[in-house]
Amino acid sequence: MAFHIPAKMTEGVASRVDLWIALNMPADQLKAKLAEALQMDSDNIKIEVKPGAKDPAAGGEQVRGRDQVYVGQHMTATLSGNEADFIIIPSGPAGKSLINEGMARWDWSVTPKHASGSAALKLVLQASIDRGVDQDAFPSVHESIAVEAAPQTLWQKSIRLIKAATEGVTLINGLLSLLGLASVAGLLGRLKQSFSRRSSAAPTVPPAQQGEEDPAPARMRG
Repeated sequence: MAFHIPAKMTEGVASRVDLWIALNMPADQLKAKLAEALQMDSDNIKIEVKPGAKDPAAGGEQVRGRDQVYVGQHMTATLSGNEADFIIIPSGPAGKSLINEGMARWDWSVTPKHASGSAALKLVLQASIDRGVDQDAFPSVHESIAVEAAPQTLWQKSIRLIKAATEGVTLINGLLSLLGLASVAGLLGRLKQSFSRRSSAAPTVPPAQQGEEDPAPARMRG
């Protein structure tokens, strides 16, 4: 298992949290892959390994204790924090299967609501194994990571205000366009109604009956 939770975030700015887990990949290789995907130094990636695995960082010794990750056919990962501190949005479902690819990935968008000295994010990973109709689930990892949320700089606030203003102008232009189309449609409708009323009000001349001649003007006799 390899994961990355930024230790420092900025209020009002979304940061990304990533978790990868693999069944048959060495921890250092998984760590390198995640670091490459995030384009960062591998020292920023934390790893934990399954029971009995050999940790290269520990001289090839088998890991024991809290560093062990229990892996099942299905894994469920959740990231949580105090609602007053963070807005957390997962990119996909919490439950994933490792049966086909032997690997699963999760990521979350985390936005601190305010600047704080320190606030905790909790990463929980559960493993489950199918046993016919039933499914056994047991906790695998429960990490609590302290995150520092810094206030926005003046430059970041300016960019945020400009973006909000730009989005507001775009929205206003869209509304004006809709109102313009509605005005044109209304004008056409009114013209059509006016034309219909004029047509119905115009006098009609009855057609001359067949065989009937116009009366000749009377002639004065001398």
